[in-house]
Amino acid sequence: MGGSTVIHLLNDLPRNVIGLEASGAVTSNDYRNMIVPRIEQTQHEFEKIRMLCIFDEEFEGFTPGAAWEDSKLAFKRPSSWERIAIVSDKESIRQATMLFGWMVPGEVKLFPSAEADEATRWVSAA
Repeated sequence: MGGSTVIHLLNDLPRNVIGLEASGAVTSNDYRNMIVPRIEQTQHEFEKIRMLCIFDEEFEGFTPGAAWEDSKLAFKRPSSWERIAIVSDKESIRQATMLFGWMVPGEVKLFPSAEADEATRWVSAA
């Protein structure tokens, strides 16, 4: 995992939906400094939250530290997770979602990159 990380938090979503686009390798520092504060703020404001994750072709994955941070956060308040949309054409992301999606709290749905708009509609729908 040698690429640089680029994470963009998406703001054009309902307030109970956390959106992010990621490229490169997400580290524990990236996760703690960018993603955790947004999730904690949203959990504080809403009983049920949702997440839209868009991973581009340059996405290399989560470092072990970031994966650990993710698992700690997912199970801190598991009942707050309502829906998670994963958007990616990367086979590794698609396989991981199919293998481990059942372990993630809430409903998880996988979308190809061409259906990013549909993923946004699904995760945002009342």
